[in-house]
Amino acid sequence: MKIIVLAGGLCPERDVSISSGSLIANALIENGHEVFLLDLYEGAKIRRPMEDIFVSANSNKRYSYLVPENEPDLVALKAKVDNGDALIGKNVIELCQYADIVFIALHGDIGENGKLQAIFDAHGVKYTGTGYVGSLLAMDKDLSKQIVRSNGILTSDWILLKTSMEGSGEPSNSVGGTAAKCAASDSGSKCCVATISTATGSSSVGSRAELICTMSGGKGSLIGEFAQCVSDAVDSIGFPCVVKPMSCGSSVGVSIVRNEKELYDAIAIAKKYEDTLIVEKYIKGREFSVGVLANKPLPPIEIIPKGGFYDYANKYQKGWADEICPARLSDDVTLEIQSVALRIHNILRLGDYSRIDFIMDNRESAFFLEANTLPGMTPTSLLPQEAAAYGVPYNELCEKIVRIALVT
Repeated sequence: MKIIVLAGGLCPERDVSISSGSLIANALIENGHEVFLLDLYEGAKIRRPMEDIFVSANSNKRYSYLVPENEPDLVALKAKVDNGDALIGKNVIELCQYADIVFIALHGDIGENGKLQAIFDAHGVKYTGTGYVGSLLAMDKDLSKQIVRSNGILTSDWILLKTSMEGSGEPSNSVGGTAAKCAASDSGSKCCVATISTATGSSSVGSRAELICTMSGGKGSLIGEFAQCVSDAVDSIGFPCVVKPMSCGSSVGVSIVRNEKELYDAIAIAKKYEDTLIVEKYIKGREFSVGVLANKPLPPIEIIPKGGFYDYANKYQKGWADEICPARLSDDVTLEIQSVALRIHNILRLGDYSRIDFIMDNRESAFFLEANTLPGMTPTSLLPQEAAAYGVPYNELCEKIVRIALVT
């Protein structure tokens, strides 16, 4: 088959995606397919005949990419690539239509929020992974936690913070009528408008409120003003807590917060990536992940960072975390966490494969963290390790994902 492996993109997880895509491409080449690794954002020139761009097993060419310790400079990339505001590069759709199937190796943003999947559906492109509905449900951490909790599955209490900047009477649609209130403030002032949703106890969303912080003449720090506005809301879940962007993966922009000073800093970090944030009650415990492949749960894997928590560097730098698979759990606990992972996979309408992340407290209660519709496939990624423990080596895993997608 002719297979496009689609990676990269204009998002903080770009480097992880290219690393995943390189390995996937090489595995599929070794499996006898003709493969082209395509960057979603940069696109590619089309050669004629088009099949000349594909790499076959009898070629000496192979792909390689190591994930740097730091996240990519997206401003520099955008300046380099002349795409304007478009997130899909030149000739990407045409190339994907030409291939027999697209192996989506993207992480985050358009690759996982359902937008790309909807575009492919509209253009008749066959692709691996989850469709647009499941991608949307899983990518929105607030929505996925609401759905999971409403189905009786444990997840930590949380607060949703939706923020926008307004001033000089300019309207905003993101928070309804609050724009008018902001416009009525002193001329030339700026406002930080925060829609706060709290979810504590057994309710999916306990309450919603709107707060307005006003800064006259642009004085002071918008982040600081915003943090002061939400500090009372954070008291409902208490410290320590975890602050994260709502739609990023790979632990991008995530901070563990132990006091109000750290809360200010964490919000500033998270808001670099998006204006909608999640603040979760911190649960001290062991971290696990359970992959699902062809609607069957894989052996759980335990992640033990050698320092700090399982952040971006610990995830993608070799040797920075110990990963134990199968995890050291009793048979009963293993079956329980696998059962919950499969339930979440189906509740969120996930597709050919996924990975469900948990934190387990000292009572061996597993709390849902998030669902990954396009799990990483780097040398240190979790799903390939789980598949190997299940008896499916890396090249076979890639082949299996393609074959499943062709018949679903």
